[in-house]
Amino acid sequence: MKNIFYLFIILLLISCKNSIKSDEPKKLVITDTVVTREISAHKYGIIKKSNPFKINGIECFWELTDTLDDKISMDLIKLKNYKTNRILVNHIECCLKYGFDFYSTDNFLDVNFDGFKDFLIRSYGSMAMFEITNIYIFDPTTKRFIQSDLGDNIITTDSINRKLITGSFDRTYLGSSEQTKTHYFDKYGKLKYTEVFKVKYLDTIPVEHRTYEKIVNGKVVETKRDSVINKEN
Repeated sequence: MKNIFYLFIILLLISCKNSIKSDEPKKLVITDTVVTREISAHKYGIIKKSNPFKINGIECFWELTDTLDDKISMDLIKLKNYKTNRILVNHIECCLKYGFDFYSTDNFLDVNFDGFKDFLIRSYGSMAMFEITNIYIFDPTTKRFIQSDLGDNIITTDSINRKLITGSFDRTYLGSSEQTKTHYFDKYGKLKYTEVFKVKYLDTIPVEHRTYEKIVNGKVVETKRDSVINKEN
């Protein structure tokens, strides 16, 4: 009976040893302040680093990792503190149409007018309407860039009036629609309120349906709706 017991123990140890030698792909966990994702790391991934530069008074550098999962190529874009190696931006991107330019002036723009540069990166789609510019707002307290919900298809700024203006376009089988958001900030970079203007066009009738909303602290405080005849049709 003892021999059978010892044989069982030996077989169990062999089984555990084989499991340790498993060829299962390792996982690379990417943690962000907004989202946590897990993807398979490609063993031939290439890591590229930029030269040091200063942004918002911090000496930092870019680290770009090209990696693959089973179906799609992805880019892991990190901005790191040059002295401490602390991550200031952590962005996962699958749609870099023109690659990522370490030294492009388009990477940074003060979109909330608080005197600090924010990080912008463009995600491309199969059509222009599916593209979006992601925005990471710089937090002077934590000295990190935090992903915001201000991103949109089109982005412009009005520094004199402290306005961030964004827009998007959509197309369906019934017609199309356009949306414009105007975000108003105070001198400290805090969002005061947002005005949203939507226009819907129908292919069957020459009428524009318009909607206006004013949003304060995430709540709609004012709404207006009307319709006008589009004479061009």
